[in-house]
Formats: sequence, structure tokens, C-alpha cells
Amino acid sequence: MTYRLEEPILEDGVRFVNFFEGRILTGRDLTDEQAADRAQRLRLGRAVGAGVISGLEVTRDAAPDGGGAAGGGAGGAAAPVVSVAPGLAVTAEGEALELRSSRTVALARAAEAADAASDDLFGPCAGQAPGSALPAGVGLYLLTLGPASGFQEEAPMAGIGAAEAGVGTGCGKRYATRGVAFRLIRVDQALAAGGGALAAEIAGLMTRTDLPGRSRLRNLAANALHGTGARDGFARDPFATLAAGGGSSWAARGLLDALREGDAPLLAPCEVPLALIHWTLAGIGFVDAPAARLRPGADPLAQPWPLVHAARAEAQSEALRAQFQAQHAWLTAALPANAFQSALRDYRFLPATGLVPSFGADSFFQGIPTEGPTTIPAARMLAVLEAGRACPAIDLMADPRPAIRLIRVEGTEGWYLFADARLPLAEAQAARIAALEDAVSALQEALAAPATVRGGARYRPNYAAALIDAPIGGLTILALDAAGNEAGRTVTEPTGAYEMKLPPGVYRLTTLSGPNSPQHFGVVLEPGDQRRLDFIFLQPPQEIR
Repeated sequence: MTYRLEEPILEDGVRFVNFFEGRILTGRDLTDEQAADRAQRLRLGRAVGAGVISGLEVTRDAAPDGGGAAGGGAGGAAAPVVSVAPGLAVTAEGEALELRSSRTVALARAAEAADAASDDLFGPCAGQAPGSALPAGVGLYLLTLGPASGFQEEAPMAGIGAAEAGVGTGCGKRYATRGVAFRLIRVDQALAAGGGALAAEIAGLMTRTDLPGRSRLRNLAANALHGTGARDGFARDPFATLAAGGGSSWAARGLLDALREGDAPLLAPCEVPLALIHWTLAGIGFVDAPAARLRPGADPLAQPWPLVHAARAEAQSEALRAQFQAQHAWLTAALPANAFQSALRDYRFLPATGLVPSFGADSFFQGIPTEGPTTIPAARMLAVLEAGRACPAIDLMADPRPAIRLIRVEGTEGWYLFADARLPLAEAQAARIAALEDAVSALQEALAAPATVRGGARYRPNYAAALIDAPIGGLTILALDAAGNEAGRTVTEPTGAYEMKLPPGVYRLTTLSGPNSPQHFGVVLEPGDQRRLDFIFLQPPQEIR
């Protein structure tokens, strides 16, 4: 159907109930009004973008009643437990989910949860697949927050028939409450289904129990969730397009997006991921909240070559930097005393910018090309971090291996700010210019440092086997440049000694006059040279000893 200008298009609009005098209102009318108001709010939520607005941090906790959290299998073993802080999030559907107070969550589904979830008073979550009843087997799981609803309290109910009008006939539910619920979904199989070297490496690390193995798994899984490998091609060729869809590689999505695809997505559009949990045969391996979290950010406008500073790309870079800092702290606490982290051992990817303690930085970056450290004012630190928001992660296995720039912040001790050396940071450019200027100044000083030529003039005739050795005073000595022009002149002292300072260059030293065959010297003088050249006059001519 073709529409004319200013002709209303109502098919996709929000239908609000039209109230007028004398209208008979029913429960359905009021429900329709609630639905219209909710649909309008969902549109505003989608404009904000999906993600965690504040709070909702997930941390490992002790089991209920002091029990061990390493269980979780059959036979009544205690489920692993986590704590979730208060916070607010927005789903991909646009719904705001809020947790008003901290909650302790056992990672086990209640027996009645499945029936309750299927009867959502505000409409079902489209295509939501069942979650995990309990962590089963070694794997990676996402803890998510989604909507839940139920009735609360009672309200009197009166009949509406002629015989029962105004007469109480019973009670109905006073409130239909919209709340939240946690869900656990397993994601390592979905990651393996994607194939590729990254998935294969993650699969090989899944059963490792040593600390470096778990650290590397945590780093790889976090970057896979945010599509690090898929976006790497943008740095190599910004104008290349993806094989499917013809879009830029910068628009490539990670596992978090792949989990929402299909008719029965593992990650439903009505829920928000809060944490990545590694489950092992001994219980929880790690709880990584930053790995699964994104701040809200609308996707960029659809175009073959998207803006690299789109909110989604910046949110992913921020999430990976926060994940690195959390993992670095986790490793530091887990390592034995006097042990250092190693980036090449514990990580595959580093964020474009981050912070590490200066103590142990040499060990951390061992085997990685580094520049600096460059010192910057404290006020410029945020600018450096900002520069890394729209940049892909640093792949430490790339060939050639990218270099890291170390930055020291004025007035602070104990920390280095690091950045991908390929980032066009103003501080780095200024440091390079300053280093070049210093080198030029040193070269100019060196070139300006004259060379010194000193020596003596002697008369050594040999008569009747008797050697006479006498100084020649007042002898003029000339320095001629490569073109034959006079560049310097001096006269010998009564002792025959002389000294002449000359700029670096190529010269020929000779005399204006002197008895019997003076010797001449060709010499190349370097800056600051100290040369001794003696003029010996012989009669009869013979070789100089």
C-alpha cells in the first residue's frame, strides 16, 4: 500500500484505550491500557540500547549456611553460590530490569521455576530456551537477569450480575508484579560450534586446572564473547567487507550476539548477561563479571563502513579493559608470593589500553616489544584511555607481535599505563619529537665540537753519522680544505710545538716555507678528535723513522 504525505500510518502504532463518558470499562480495557504504556516504554528502552546501566556486579560467595560451594552435582550436594549487587539494566527488548538490594543466588533452578516462567503475566519472552537446572560438567556458563512476574496480595471482588451487583463474592489478586529472575545458560558448546582456531584453543584449555591455563581460558573466552577475533581484520584492512552481508569487519559481532540468533536463542532478547562462570569438576573455576557485561549503547546506523566510534564498539572496548583489570587482580591474588605474571603465558589478548603495576612490569612484558616509558601529566591519563576505546584488542600471537608503549603518569608511583604502540597518541608523538630534537641537538653539539691537531716541527739532518735534532720555531702551518682553501693557520713556538683547532672535515696540512722538503699530511677529522701530526725536515732526504 502506498501512503500519501501526512497520511497517518496506524498499523504499527501503539493502541491506547480511548476513555469517554458513559463507556463501560472492563478488566480487558485496563489491561490494554497497561500494555500500551509498556509498549511505549519499551521503545524508549530500545533507543537507549541494551546493557548494564549500573551495579549488578557478580562475585563469588560462600554456600548457604556455611556449606561448601564446590558441589552442585546430584545427591543433594550444595549448589554453587554467587552474590549480585543492586543495579539497573536494559534488555534488548527495551525493558528496564532493576534489583533494589543485594541478593545471594544459588546456581540451581527451583523445581517450580519452569512452570512459573511459562506463565508470564506481561507476555512471554519470545523464543526463550530452557536454562541449566544446575551446572553439569566442565564448561562455561552465562548468568543472566531477566523479567519474572507473579501475583501478590488479595483484593475483594464483587459480582457484576443483577442478583450479585455490589455483593462481595470472593477475592482476587491485588497486584500483578513485574520482577526479575536469574538464569544460567551453558555457552561453551555454542562457542565450539563456531569453529576456528580461537574455539579450538578454548576447548583445549577447558579442563586445565593450573592457574596459567585458567587465566588464558578466562582471557580467550571474554574476548570471544565480544568478537575480538572477528574484528581484527579492520586494523589490517579498514576497507575490506565481511563475506556475509558485505559489511565492514568492524561490525562483526561476538558470541554474545550469536547467542541471540535463531528461533530458540540461548540468550533471549528479554534478558541481560551479568557474568561468565567457569564450572569445573571441583566447583567454580572463576566468576568473570566484566567479561559478560556491556554498558547500554545503540548500534550504529546501518552502513557498509560503520563509524568506528559507535557506542557499541566503545562499550566492547571498555568491557574488555575492565575484564583485563579484574583478571589481573584475580591472578595477583592467586599467585604465590614473589611470583610475577607473564602476559605471553597468562593472556592471548590485551586491551588497547590498560594499567599494570610498575613493579614486575619487566617480567609481565618480557618477550613483547616495548617503547618508553613516556611521562605524561596526570590530566592526560583519561585522554590516553579514551584513545583505546574504539581500538581492537592486542593479539599477542600476531606476526609480527605488536609493540606496547609504557607510559608513566606524573605524580603517581607504582603504576604504568600501557597502550598499543600503534595508537596515534599525542603524548607518544610529542615524546618522539622530543627524542628527535634531543638527538639533533646532540648531533649539532658534536658537529660543533672542533677537532684539535697538535704536534711539533723538527729539523733532523744527518751529518757524518751524527744526528742533529733541533726544533723549528716560527714555522707557518696551514690547513687547506678539500677545495684547497685555507681553513686554518698557526705558527710554531720556539720549541717547535703547535696547536690548531678545526671543524670536523677533510684537510691537508702543509707549511708555507721551511728547510728542505717538508712533509704534508692528509687527514679526516671527526668531531672532538685529538690528533698529533709532527713535521720532520730532513737533509739529505731519507725515510722518517
